[in-house]
Amino acid sequence: MKNVLSVAAVSLAVTAVFALSVTPAFAESSKKLTDDADIITSSQEETIENNLKKCTLATGWDTIIYTNNNNVDSYDMEDYCNDYFDNHNYGCGDKKSGVMLTIDMSSREMYIITKDEAMYCFSDARTDDLLDSVQYELSSGNYDGACDEFVETVEQYYNAGVDTSKDASYSNIIEAQLTPLEKVIKGFLYGIVFMLMGGLAGFLVSLGVRYAYGKNGKGANYDLDKNSSLNLTESRDQFLYKNVTYTTVSSSSSSSSSHRSHRSSSSHRSSHSSHGGGGRHF
Repeated sequence: MKNVLSVAAVSLAVTAVFALSVTPAFAESSKKLTDDADIITSSQEETIENNLKKCTLATGWDTIIYTNNNNVDSYDMEDYCNDYFDNHNYGCGDKKSGVMLTIDMSSREMYIITKDEAMYCFSDARTDDLLDSVQYELSSGNYDGACDEFVETVEQYYNAGVDTSKDASYSNIIEAQLTPLEKVIKGFLYGIVFMLMGGLAGFLVSLGVRYAYGKNGKGANYDLDKNSSLNLTESRDQFLYKNVTYTTVSSSSSSSSSHRSHRSSSSHRSSHSSHGGGGRHF
């Protein structure tokens, strides 16, 4: 009996140590609902949190809802959401698969970000349908309903799998940005490929021309010196026109330069991870 008790005690101790070692790591990524804008009713927070966790377990996609009052402009919303997802270490598995709904109450902007495996279950049409549903609930002030709609639709798209319909498109997917060195290497490889393709095309054209001329046989020769003559009957010089060019030389002190502010049209992304999704104003 003592041996049984000692074994049980050791087992409990090992289990407790293991639980202590893994609990902090799990707790950091366990919170799925962050309601900084305080728009979710207290009675519904626990329900939505549990639904997000169930969706995460069922799909293998970290399902997140984040509300705030940060007044993020629509132009920057995509980068903001992508960075928020990455910086908070969200995502399941090595590839960090996940889906996140961000609601900014100050700017009245919403954005859905999809990561890794989830990207390919959210085609353009599916993303638009989800945005329509969530936008309607938010515009109506039904914030709890917007969260429920988001979770239900994520599970629906997971069960449906990748959209393989004929008109499915995925223009919302932004692949990971390359580093400057990777861009140079990629450009160099593309250059080599295009050079080889151009050389092959030129070679095939030259073969076609040679073949065409070869079929026509050898052309006849015409003796120009023997069969032509030239007799000059008159020779004279005639003045045609006069051309004068004037050049104005100005001192360097009289020159002026203007400075204009320029805003680049290209967007800068601080995060290099691949993602998909889309956003709306509500």
